Amino acid sequence: PSNQKIEKIRVPGKPANGAANQNKSRNGIKGKTNKTKTSSRMPNGEIGLGGLDIGIGGFAELPNEYSNLEVAPWKSSHITLHTLRAKAYLNQNIFVGTSLAFDFNKYRFVKDISLTPDAANLTITETGENFDKNCLATTMLTVPLTLNYKYHNGSKPAVTVGAGVYGSLLINSKLKQKIDGEKEVIKDNFNLNKTRYGVMARIGYGSLNFYGKYDLSSMFKEAEGPDVQSFSVGISIIPAF
Repeated sequence: PSNQKIEKIRVPGKPANGAANQNKSRNGIKGKTNKTKTSSRMPNGEIGLGGLDIGIGGFAELPNEYSNLEVAPWKSSHITLHTLRAKAYLNQNIFVGTSLAFDFNKYRFVKDISLTPDAANLTITETGENFDKNCLATTMLTVPLTLNYKYHNGSKPAVTVGAGVYGSLLINSKLKQKIDGEKEVIKDNFNLNKTRYGVMARIGYGSLNFYGKYDLSSMFKEAEGPDVQSFSVGISIIPAF
């Protein structure tokens, strides 16, 4: 009959079509909003392992009375092994970086000299020998602190520029000499400063960097040796993390 009413029966636990569509719409908007927030969030910091600096260097300028302490920069090696590295981001492009590193330095002498151990002052002796190798080797624990700017260009490796300071603690030092196939190693502090500090700068593309370091403190103790600063330049392989 035309006057017969048709009743809609709702199944318990199943929302009506209108409510379902409304909930689906709300969930879709909510999910999209959450996804946008997650992608824009920047990490506060990162920690990574590994890194290697390989370079050359020497003394910036020697006083005249210590001219026989001259080293050959092209034959002097400077290797830094970074064990633990950390970054703290200030924003998307700027971060503060530091690491726990070990410096292995070899200063190759130009003249055939020898350093006297256990001396009150740095004592240099002209030996008259013809050394095949003659260098002062030091190992130092170093902690750098740099402010860095990283520029991203799409999917290409980032360009990074940074500068800062570093502090170093002398672990050991020795004089290494080689003549006619025979080696001699003399362990002593040779009046070296126990602690040193300086400035440094880096510029790199991806994991490959170029660096420069310059000591602001003297390499030798005050009144026990020359007031001389060391420097090094080279390349760095710093894995991204």
